[in-house]
Amino acid sequence: MKVSAVISRPDIRIDSTNKSAIVSGAVISAGIILGAALYVFAKDSLTGDLFDYFISFSVDFSNKNKPEIISGLIMQNIIYFVLMLIFGTSVIGSPAVYFLSLLKTSGLGLLIAYIYDCYALKGIEYCLLVMFPGKFLLIFAMVLLTQNCSHMSTGIYQCIKNTESRGADIRKFSARSVLILIILLISSLVDFVALISFSSLFDFS
Repeated sequence: MKVSAVISRPDIRIDSTNKSAIVSGAVISAGIILGAALYVFAKDSLTGDLFDYFISFSVDFSNKNKPEIISGLIMQNIIYFVLMLIFGTSVIGSPAVYFLSLLKTSGLGLLIAYIYDCYALKGIEYCLLVMFPGKFLLIFAMVLLTQNCSHMSTGIYQCIKNTESRGADIRKFSARSVLILIILLISSLVDFVALISFSSLFDFS
């Protein structure tokens, strides 16, 4: 008796949503690596400015009250969020979405490399206690926001060009944007709590 079987090749195609999510994650990762590499190759010209930034915004709160600190942290993320929405609702905004996220994470990678290089173990402890808790949430939100905005921009372009029928789902885009905004606000709150609770343990002067 003969037995015949047909084994079909599994469908491993990646749809546009998953593709944009993968690209977004890669861009965020590349930004952090790029920032660290930039510090390594140009630290002599960057150290002074980075020190001023780090001390004034991350450690020295003598001239700032708590509402000023939390509002400053929130404002940084809100400006990024609004710019991403503007580019995300643009026909050709997808490259700008990726570039803006790359730029923001490059600054983060640059600062982390500086703290580690200048303060060694104390810098690592500072990152673990103060920086990383909120920044993990921030990076997660950035990946989601980059994917959401790039996918939306591409959908608008395809809708205008009539190259695909899916077009742009503004309702889904808006719902996701609200969720991402909530994560960004939580990230700012975590940053605030960590700064208030642990920054006094470190002396970088």
